[in-house]
Amino acid sequence: MIANHGYLVTVEVGINLLDRFDSTNLRRLNYLVVHNPSPMSVTYLKDAYYVAPYYSPIMLIGTENLTVLSNISTSAYGIRSIIFLNDGQTMFVAFGNNNSLVFLNRTRLVPINYTDTFIQPTSCNCPHEMLRMND
Repeated sequence: MIANHGYLVTVEVGINLLDRFDSTNLRRLNYLVVHNPSPMSVTYLKDAYYVAPYYSPIMLIGTENLTVLSNISTSAYGIRSIIFLNDGQTMFVAFGNNNSLVFLNRTRLVPINYTDTFIQPTSCNCPHEMLRMND
């Protein structure tokens, strides 16, 4: 994913890293060891990375110094993709292990917190990537 200041940001599953690269020459600038097991997805919104480990809460990581700001609990595991709608008010998550799409509503800004509001089962196995087209 391309985040603030043009950084290319990704997660490494095997060694549990959040990596930040220069998007013009792909030189790794810095990284953060993710202490929760198996990060599966990362997205960006308003100066924070949202890292979704396989069995743990979503980690909210600040872009300035790569520190964990908070953790967001959800009802399922196996998150494969996260997108935001309504300027971050709604988080939309694809859960691979229970074949569903989940809407979460932001309930607090400091620290940021979301709660599950709606779960939609899917007819496909293990939904992965989503693309935000518009609100």
